[in-house]
Amino acid sequence: MKTVIGLSAFALLLTACGSNSTTATPTSSESPRPAAQQLALGAPFELVTSKSFTTITVSDWQRVTDPNYLMVAKTGTTPYSAMVTAESTGGTWVYDTQYIGLRTKEGDRIDSDPVGLDNDLGTGTLSAGENVRGTVTFEIPQGVTPSQIVLYSTVEGPQAIWNLS
Repeated sequence: MKTVIGLSAFALLLTACGSNSTTATPTSSESPRPAAQQLALGAPFELVTSKSFTTITVSDWQRVTDPNYLMVAKTGTTPYSAMVTAESTGGTWVYDTQYIGLRTKEGDRIDSDPVGLDNDLGTGTLSAGENVRGTVTFEIPQGVTPSQIVLYSTVEGPQAIWNLS
């Protein structure tokens, strides 16, 4: 399995995402990480951390047709996007387009494009009662078949997986 990741995405993945933990590997006295929840596209995921309670939904997987984006897309790729909606009902949650990745049937990981479309999800902080909605865009290399959209925690790994088929 190979990983497709840019340096800026790697730097962003090193920041914390709603966790106080400082180690990615549990010690013998810690419990193992729970498995990521498998979801159908459009199904909500309830993210519960020590800092927040947030409902996240990924939907509307589609090929990008915006001519402005297509002009800047990498050669040899096909851009796709998904709509992400998040609503915080308690505490605060820091969100970032780079916390959402794509898995392929070939075993690759593709990070979201940090530039994105005009209505890109971007980055920010949700407080209780607030919500955000925006797209996450991926440039998929030719010959690669996307299979899952994954919400990552930089410390705990995959938290939710939306299956594309």
